Amino acid sequence: MGCILTGIFASSSIIATDGVSTYKGGWIDQNWNLLGIQVTGAIVGSLYSFFMTYLLAFIFSKIPFLNLRMSEEDELA
Repeated sequence: MGCILTGIFASSSIIATDGVSTYKGGWIDQNWNLLGIQVTGAIVGSLYSFFMTYLLAFIFSKIPFLNLRMSEEDELA
């Protein structure tokens, strides 16, 4: 959420406080591109996290002593 809100509320006056950056700011400063960049970054980061977690869970499920779940007998107990 913070990533997307940065695309909306980023201000060029705050960005320029480092003395080097000259970026236009975000949605509030009429820089519509930053919001798209931030949303794209959030989506790509989420997808990467999902697929890497899925891959690790799949690999762990194939190793006999690394189960993600308890046995059915232990669950019933």
